[in-house]
Amino acid sequence: MVREKIVIRLAGFVLFAALSMAGLSVAQAKETVVASNGVTVSVNGDDFSGRYEYTAPTIKFDGGFLLIARVKTPSHTSDVFGTGAFIYSGSWRRYDSAVFKGGEAVNFTAGNKSVGSCRYGCTLTEEFEVRITDAQLKKYAVDGVVPIQVRASAIAQTSMIEIPVAHFDAVREVSSGP
Repeated sequence: MVREKIVIRLAGFVLFAALSMAGLSVAQAKETVVASNGVTVSVNGDDFSGRYEYTAPTIKFDGGFLLIARVKTPSHTSDVFGTGAFIYSGSWRRYDSAVFKGGEAVNFTAGNKSVGSCRYGCTLTEEFEVRITDAQLKKYAVDGVVPIQVRASAIAQTSMIEIPVAHFDAVREVSSGP
């Protein structure tokens, strides 16, 4: 029970860190918009600076989470991308790559690593970012989901993440407006 509370508190911190890594702030949601495919997208923004952040619901997987997001500023609109983190205890895994089924590499960037509470065994966090092209979404989608395998090659550790294509579509649609 105590460990679950620590992990839940840490997940909030990690979400803040992962969003920061991706260049996202953690301002209160200005609004939520339901895309035509039914996915709810959170829109965080600063009307003063013209910066807006769009995120689909959190995708949870064994050992972590992922958000599909896009950032718009007056001078630039990012591609839609995934940002997330692994949260675990034990030894560092050092996730360093990801692949689609069949072995094609996913554009994967390892981010910050941090140590959380060590009261009942240290909680370790590894942030990451994935960028998947539209062509890859079409090629690797199976029943509306793109599975990727994230790898920690130093210890032969892997983790599967199933990313709904609908999240990419929803963020793209909602962020295309003003």
